[in-house]
Amino acid sequence: MTGPGTAGDTADIGDTGIGGAPPTGSSRGASGQPPGGALMPAPRASAPAVRVPPLLHDALTALDADLGERCLGWALSPQSPPAAPPGPAALPAAGGSAAPAGPQARRPRKERIYRRRLELLAEALDPVAFQVVLGWLSSAKRTSVATRRGYCDDLLTIWAPLARELGHDRFFLGCLTTAHLQLWRSRVTARTAQPLTPRSVARYVKTLSSLHAYAAEVLDPAPPNPVTEDVRPVIDEEDPSTATPILEETEVSAVFTAARPAGPLAPTGRGPAAGDAALRDLVLVTLLYMLAGRVSEICAADAADLRTTGARTTAERTVLRARRKGHQIRDLEVPPTVARLLHAYLDGRTTGPLLLDDAGRRLDRHDADRISTRLGHAAGVLDGADLTPHVWRASRITHLLDALEQQGGEERVQAGLHHVMIYANHKDPKTTLRYWIRRSKAAKNAQLARTGEQLLADLLPDWLRTAPGEHTTS
Repeated sequence: MTGPGTAGDTADIGDTGIGGAPPTGSSRGASGQPPGGALMPAPRASAPAVRVPPLLHDALTALDADLGERCLGWALSPQSPPAAPPGPAALPAAGGSAAPAGPQARRPRKERIYRRRLELLAEALDPVAFQVVLGWLSSAKRTSVATRRGYCDDLLTIWAPLARELGHDRFFLGCLTTAHLQLWRSRVTARTAQPLTPRSVARYVKTLSSLHAYAAEVLDPAPPNPVTEDVRPVIDEEDPSTATPILEETEVSAVFTAARPAGPLAPTGRGPAAGDAALRDLVLVTLLYMLAGRVSEICAADAADLRTTGARTTAERTVLRARRKGHQIRDLEVPPTVARLLHAYLDGRTTGPLLLDDAGRRLDRHDADRISTRLGHAAGVLDGADLTPHVWRASRITHLLDALEQQGGEERVQAGLHHVMIYANHKDPKTTLRYWIRRSKAAKNAQLARTGEQLLADLLPDWLRTAPGEHTTS
């Protein structure tokens, strides 16, 4: 069973690959950019050349830059050292100890394999769906780069594979029905290995629903939207098992201590190539917490975005110019101590990404997740749960609201909520307020639970002194 646009279709912009990268993927260069720069749709080798209008070319170039690359996995590096021949067997030395063994084989190096998301979409979708998705992702309603990439990845990892499982060569609008989604939801939530939470299911079906809602505006006839109330899960906003955990301030200090490099934090003068990865890790978690920033914003920052400002009437201050959700550009205040830490890490470097991975490329959110989780385990916080980058943001927002409550109770929280909302870059004050409600409700529930404790405390000594089977008499 195949869908529209599979075999026998004529070549068009949705039935093409994206030129400039081999089909099997490629590793990024030292700059972190794909070989050849921006990749544009190019016709298949068997199809005649198609001249792309300049307006479409520019629009696709901008969208391709926003979507960027997706990591497909790992492969052996071409620069991996050859395996060393096995050395002679170790012979006992005088005194019974084993003699040193011969040369050991070195572990081969691995590199991540990347492909352009736009190229992957062109391969996974049929021509009509590809054109609709291009318009959908380019819409002014979806200006956030993180949102566009998230929607793209949902199509590539969830819905296109499901379409192939159902027998379609490519995903097309209308290939999935409500019944398909109900069966899929039952499977992914009931499986024993890594079941999806209701929040994850809701996010994935939201992507599909948004795409079909856009398609209904541009296609005639409109494809039916398979996402109905029978598919959308009910989200329990107060479920502690799915809520983002919160670090207490003592736990924040413990992670900072675990991340602190062994050597001095002052600039070494040796340049960024000799920088300590431990210092980079400390800078990362410090920025995530102190700025309450999203991990995508921190990773997207460049060294040139860190700037010192000041005027004749104001004190000198350091800011980090961040590209926030919704294409907003904001200057985030960097406290002096954090600024000194950043300058020690950069060590005079003013170009390139702000944070670099061990290979000198831009640190991405997956790198940040691994670093934060490793430091959390080393510090022993969150009872062993993963310390994800979002935990830092949620913890910082919660601590800001805690400070307001300590200053003047609920009234002070209500008065200062707007400032915390702006600092957290929330559009809706309800989003910010949810952090405080969760925190204060837990405290009030604990207070109410202790109200009857005195009665139990008065009776417990008598109960403990009474032998089994005996009863006290009044």
